[in-house]
Amino acid sequence: MKKMLLLLAFASALTAARAADVITLWNFNSVVADTNLNTGTLTPSTGSGTVTFIGGMTNTFLGGHTTDPANAGGDNSAVNTGNYPASGTGDKTAGQRFAVSTVGYQNITLSLAFRVSNTGSRFWRVQYSTDGVNFIDSTNVFSVVNGASVIYATKTADLSYIPGVTNNPNFAFQIVSEFSNGTNYTAAGSSSYGVAGVVRVDMMTVSGDILGVFNNPPTISPITNVIMRVDTTTNDIPFTIGDVETAAVSLTLVKGSSNPTLLPTSGIVFGGSGSNRTVTITPAAGQTGISLLTVGVVDEGGKSNNVNFTVTVLPTNTPPTMSVIANQGTVSGASTTAIPFTVSDLETAAAALTVTGASANLTLLPLSGIQFSGSGSNRTVTLTPAAGQVGSVVVTLTTSDDFLSTTRSFVLTVSPSAGTLFYEPFNYANGSLITNSSFLWNNHSGTFGQLSVVNGSLYLTSDNSEDVNAPLRGEPYTPASGTNLYFSFNYALEFLPSNIGDYIAHFKDNVLNYRARLMISTFNATLGAYRIGIGNGVGSATNAGYAEVPTDFNPGATNQIVVRYNVGTGVSTLWVNPVSEASPSYTASDVLVSTNNITQLAFRESSLIGSGHVDEVRVAVTFNEAIGILPSPSAALRIFKSGTDVIVVWPTAATGFVLQSCDNLTTTNWQNVLTAPAVVGSENFVTNASPTGNAFFRLKN
Repeated sequence: MKKMLLLLAFASALTAARAADVITLWNFNSVVADTNLNTGTLTPSTGSGTVTFIGGMTNTFLGGHTTDPANAGGDNSAVNTGNYPASGTGDKTAGQRFAVSTVGYQNITLSLAFRVSNTGSRFWRVQYSTDGVNFIDSTNVFSVVNGASVIYATKTADLSYIPGVTNNPNFAFQIVSEFSNGTNYTAAGSSSYGVAGVVRVDMMTVSGDILGVFNNPPTISPITNVIMRVDTTTNDIPFTIGDVETAAVSLTLVKGSSNPTLLPTSGIVFGGSGSNRTVTITPAAGQTGISLLTVGVVDEGGKSNNVNFTVTVLPTNTPPTMSVIANQGTVSGASTTAIPFTVSDLETAAAALTVTGASANLTLLPLSGIQFSGSGSNRTVTLTPAAGQVGSVVVTLTTSDDFLSTTRSFVLTVSPSAGTLFYEPFNYANGSLITNSSFLWNNHSGTFGQLSVVNGSLYLTSDNSEDVNAPLRGEPYTPASGTNLYFSFNYALEFLPSNIGDYIAHFKDNVLNYRARLMISTFNATLGAYRIGIGNGVGSATNAGYAEVPTDFNPGATNQIVVRYNVGTGVSTLWVNPVSEASPSYTASDVLVSTNNITQLAFRESSLIGSGHVDEVRVAVTFNEAIGILPSPSAALRIFKSGTDVIVVWPTAATGFVLQSCDNLTTTNWQNVLTAPAVVGSENFVTNASPTGNAFFRLKN
């Protein structure tokens, strides 16, 4: 770094040995002195060139700078421009443009006297053009200092580092207001920027050295800012160097760091050859932070040039986070509400995190049915299953910072009807029911992960001991509601249970109260057959109050089992292969100590159950929906929650139907709902704002 500073100082001394020649000068004074500060000319006083005003600028003449030789004669004028864009708009579009031929000159520099009113822009960018048409930002920015906004200040701009401005008949430059340089857009000495702000320019001078007389400085291409992780090394970062008089192979590279603790110069390594060079950066071990890095080039004559760029060393990248999303449910043909979730990351702004979705069953939930919304940390996803499809699908959401990612999985259950509280066809991959269902099912006793899905059905076996449960939509169902809950499934026994058997399915609450226990045994069956029975709370075929279907069932045959449980009375009833609720049924008579809330459906394994396959599980509030007979689509009623509100929806095609409600199903006090429905698309919507207590709804024709 010391060597570079010495070389730069030496180069500066060479440059100062001879003053540059004035190519063109504008003093803006009247060609014939008239002692009037409000008159002037745009014709150069020295050399030739043109002045134009861009971006809708207005221009007048006002008092000039004291260095103007005409100052003592009272004819000292400056050009004054106004009508600049509103704050934060028209970035680098408004200002003054000068065109000057630099034929025969090199090392072009600019100087001027510059004055900005209190409400003018704080920042001004010098742009250059090599063709007189297209303008490029130079590295020169004029900044107005606080407290000096209405005082002339001398500003300079060095364009010698730009090869294209040398010996160029089409050279032009412009000075434009810039609103993107930092966050402070206001002029010095003022609380706010204003379009009434004006700018004066005087003694606009373009200077240069006569071509070939002096050594040209070398050139070096810009190097972009670097962002990297702690304890890593960058790839080779390319840049180019050149010089008019010195061969590229003979140019010397120098380097420096503003933060040697983070980035010692030993960690800045050059590579390449000739004009094409590289720099590789290795920060100190374990260090994070920011350093300004300088890369310089020096020619054989001692002239130099350099570029600065920042190196930001970030901590070790950590994965983004995503909030847990609960399992979701909807009815066939209906989208879910917008499901909220949050994302964040320690190193990346939440707005820059990407979120994508995946479906384990594209037939049920195509990718087009996963739609995201929201911004920043707060996002939502809306799920729309394919028309006519029912079942369960594992949905996986992934958030990424482009390097690391985090996933969350949950289950979307698409029920056949509004009265179907749970539907499970077990369309998961073979393996643990709990993990493959993304924890739609959960363990409440026994060995975790034993109960398995086998070829699209649940396999219950006496070799295992796991008990699992899944929540019901709309739970809890309280005794006060008097609701009848039905569960049904297809069961195919493979190996016979032990003599007294055991229960394999039941309703439960959030603790360990089991209700409507469905049992299988060989206790009363003939040899090679088994029996199916029900208990309100008892769990053995030998218990008093146990009710049994007096029919032998053979292994290998599939039977549809239907159980009804009255949440209010605690009475359980069993059907096997019914065609309607009037089919033969069998009701348990054991008396429960107490009734309780119902929240889940459960299946269990024990050493007494033999083995068998369970499929097409349904929980519903009507017998027909439990056995798969669905309501007419034209009068289907669905109910869902949105925050604390309860939304009741039915098709507009259900003409002649009236929405009714009551608060107790044990009475017949149904009343018409007086709230007029809102029509959205092809459906009627009635919103019940933050209701309390019980409410039941039906459509009445």
